[in-house]
Amino acid sequence: MRKISIVITAFSLLAAVLGFMLRDAVLTAAFDPISGLAIPGERTTTLLIALTVAVAAAACVVGALVSAGYEKPRAAARYAEGGADGGATDCLSPGTAGMTAENAAPATISPFTLVALVAGGVVWLAGAAASLVASYPAAVAGSYSNMIFSALSALSALSVIYLARGAYVGRSGGFDRFLSVIPPLFFSYWLILLYMANASNPVVLMYGYECLAVASAAMCFYFLSGCLYGKAEPGKTVFCMIMTVFLCGAISADGFTLPERLMIGSALLIALANIAPFIRGLVQKTGKKERTA
Repeated sequence: MRKISIVITAFSLLAAVLGFMLRDAVLTAAFDPISGLAIPGERTTTLLIALTVAVAAAACVVGALVSAGYEKPRAAARYAEGGADGGATDCLSPGTAGMTAENAAPATISPFTLVALVAGGVVWLAGAAASLVASYPAAVAGSYSNMIFSALSALSALSVIYLARGAYVGRSGGFDRFLSVIPPLFFSYWLILLYMANASNPVVLMYGYECLAVASAAMCFYFLSGCLYGKAEPGKTVFCMIMTVFLCGAISADGFTLPERLMIGSALLIALANIAPFIRGLVQKTGKKERTA
């Protein structure tokens, strides 16, 4: 599984780079400079859509293969085999035996993965802090939506750092499960704000990829959180991680503020860093002989 996980990680990163290049080309050449409307038949737009379909199709195939051959992260499997009720595992790593219902300790992640996850959390926290400062004048004037956005972002960043540390030392518990639901809530709230900001925008191509990226990140963290609750969906999780890396890479070319860029970049990094350890921690379904890749 090690080679397979590396190939999938490299594929996701390559897709993100290509997505960024094509999205940048679309924003440069695919819109009329006067009306702002999309230019029909623009080649860069066609290429970007084709790439999106190809990446989504590849992610579907990978997710289907994972679902067909693997059933759950290792910790959840061993927890269930131990006779406990409702296995749980940390969403950032595979697990080990010797777990209890109160504390289902996962196997530790590598120091490299820990550094990547903590770095993503720190970058995310920096973006949240900058967003909090920028939203203060609006909050004073009586508009609190951006302040709520910044607060949820900061809590999400701290949650990622805490969960990464727990995955490294082999800790999991009720507080970890509680924290794991904050990032998907944050991205869901961000999606609502995007819809509100573009409710009257007729150019779907302008903001559609942003909505897709934020929705994908929300689903990615949602399925990762499900691992902590013993409700792992390996195929769907891998699919969402691949799409989050690709779409967040693509929209990095958009005109976001610096805090938003930091949050998007951290979501990309966290999803990318989770792919390999998550895949390596999966357990093959009963009756299938495990192969060393």
